[in-house]
Amino acid sequence: ETRVCAYDRAGWGGSDPAPNEPRTADDAIGDLHALLESAGVEPPYVMVGSSFGGFVATYFAATHADEVVGVVLLDVPAPDATLTAALIPEIAWDHPTNLEHVDAGPEFENRFANDPVSFPASLIVVTATQGFSDMQDQAIWLEASPDSRQVELDGGHEIYLDDPEGAAAEVLALVDQQD
Repeated sequence: ETRVCAYDRAGWGGSDPAPNEPRTADDAIGDLHALLESAGVEPPYVMVGSSFGGFVATYFAATHADEVVGVVLLDVPAPDATLTAALIPEIAWDHPTNLEHVDAGPEFENRFANDPVSFPASLIVVTATQGFSDMQDQAIWLEASPDSRQVELDGGHEIYLDDPEGAAAEVLALVDQQD
């Protein structure tokens, strides 16, 4: 019904390795913007982000507001102002499992908890019934947009796999809203 593009962030899947240095939120959205331009994918965009990808999608919408008409978050827990690599070593930029080398604590979790993003695009927050957090926790994202709503779908954190029809319906509802 509409064109869909998916990508692997730096270091993942078919993407080039990330530079071996701490990467910021600006680096992550800079990669995405460069990819869209080089692929010839013209705006307007409806950004869809699952889990950590929701941070990238919302920050892209906030910094490229003239290009984004909608955002769908698929089970994206609220950012945590206290999250550190000391608490969760895997989020350290140089941890072997952090292929993207994002400095996830200070650059995403802490940053967005202390300075929430905002954007004019429409927003749908999809919360999974057995996801990483609940409706109340994820409701924080509703403040990012003046045109936002939240729905709950039955499934786990990978709601796009547990209820692909439901997740796709929410994305298409936002796409249809733009027509």
